[in-house]
Amino acid sequence: MRKGRSGPTKESRKELVIMLEKHAKKSKKRIWKILAEGISKPARGKGEINLWQLGKLAKKFEGKVMVTSSKVLSFGDAEKKLRIAAPEFSGMAREKIKKNGGEAMSLSGLMESAYKEKEMVLVK
Repeated sequence: MRKGRSGPTKESRKELVIMLEKHAKKSKKRIWKILAEGISKPARGKGEINLWQLGKLAKKFEGKVMVTSSKVLSFGDAEKKLRIAAPEFSGMAREKIKKNGGEAMSLSGLMESAYKEKEMVLVK
């Protein structure tokens, strides 16, 4: 009988999940718990999100920080100034975001920033 995985295997991911869960308890905001759960999913259950999808959402939620537990890929263009927080970015995605004057930050960086939960939009 094969034993299933029990969460992330990368040490950095495990630490991030623990940090997010602690922040959720401290702040009493559900967004941090949801992000921790999303990162803890098995690899096959996680998806990626492309810049064009985030750009489309940015038009609807102008001025908000897009927060995701998925990896951000560079397909498409970031026509607007995007502020995105994610556990991982492809190299090209990070370049495209910064080229348009946007901000690509890690989730741990988001926790330490001055952004309030009201300024965030959770993208699954």
